Amino acid sequence: MSSGGDAMISVEAPCDIDEGFAFDVIVDGRVIQVEVPEGGLQLGQIFTVPRPDIGGDPLPSRAPMGRWKDGTFDCFKHGLVSI
Repeated sequence: MSSGGDAMISVEAPCDIDEGFAFDVIVDGRVIQVEVPEGGLQLGQIFTVPRPDIGGDPLPSRAPMGRWKDGTFDCFKHGLVSI
């Protein structure tokens, strides 16, 4: 994704995706949501969307970078059967 000085940004489709769906992209360190245009998109296809006003400081992320949040067996931390 690029974020030049104009009022539009270019976004690359992360996968084949139907029109009307939305997904998150990062612009200048901030997460924004973009909607898939009419006709849908194919993996790698580039499309443009209006650049949002994203002033202010970015919110800190609690997500770990470069590793999984959970361990291998964390799926069992609530027991084998969860009701």
